[in-house]
Amino acid sequence: MGLSACHDHHHNSNNNNNDDDDQLAVEVQVLDGALNGALVFADLNRNFELDREEPYTYTDENGKATLKILNSSLKDPSGNTVNSFKMIAQAEKGDPDLIYGSETPLTTPVVMAREIFPGSIDGLIALSPFTTLTDMMVFPDALSSLTPETYQAMLTDIATAAGAGNAGVAGGFNDAITNENLHALIAAELLVRSGLIPGSLKDLAAVYNGSVVGNSPLETAASIKDDANTMVTELEENAQKEDRDITGDDVVKALTGYNPGGDTPDPDSGSDTDPDSGSDTDPDSGSDTDPDSGSDTDPDSGSGSDSDSETSMFDARLIMGGYVPEVQVC
Repeated sequence: MGLSACHDHHHNSNNNNNDDDDQLAVEVQVLDGALNGALVFADLNRNFELDREEPYTYTDENGKATLKILNSSLKDPSGNTVNSFKMIAQAEKGDPDLIYGSETPLTTPVVMAREIFPGSIDGLIALSPFTTLTDMMVFPDALSSLTPETYQAMLTDIATAAGAGNAGVAGGFNDAITNENLHALIAAELLVRSGLIPGSLKDLAAVYNGSVVGNSPLETAASIKDDANTMVTELEENAQKEDRDITGDDVVKALTGYNPGGDTPDPDSGSDTDPDSGSDTDPDSGSDTDPDSGSDTDPDSGSGSDSDSETSMFDARLIMGGYVPEVQVC
């Protein structure tokens, strides 16, 4: 039976009455900016729900939390420690999002995840949009053979595609304003603000189980790279003109003005007409089909089904324990 994922910041189930020797302590940081008050739990049975027996806690103002997990709950039926388990963080719209010391409300609900390897925990572990997209690259059947090295390679590819670099892999990109950290933080923020990261546990489960249609995780990561690069460049140029350092307030202001959809132009016509505005005419096809009406007609191809567009977001590249990189995204 699942528990409601409400935000009761005064309680957790960190198994505090048990000896520390019987527990695995996992230190995490939930990063978009630093998300304060985010629910963090170990989804030990991988059902994408917080169940009564699963440990959970909430992040502090720096997005950090320590989750204590009974070692006995990390055993498989044979008594061996599981290869990995899933850690999930959930934050609600309006929750505090701390960006280099400047607080702004989270613009949309978000759920982030990461595979945790009990035998390879070393220091603070980040849960971020980059780790969430990395998780989407792993088929459930491949989890038993997934290694920390393979996961790290996939995370590196995701961070690179988003322009986040090593900071996107290591986390901690909200600690200080450097060029690399700024690229990673803004890329993470744009992924969330553009609605490219699941907003609920149900959405995360749907993506993970392959029941949704969309871009591959690498394509999703790459989709915000140009906007992130432009924003970083503008921030740095403006600060240079004024002979001062970039501040958290500068970053918040730049992000607040971000509009990923613009006026929703028709990508083929260059028009600013919203396809749902009442016009039934697609200028490229001559068809009276509204592309948002539920029809399967691709207005540009004339085909009743565009097979290329129906790539599962869970189009994983982990096969038989070996990571096969996707086509390079420039």
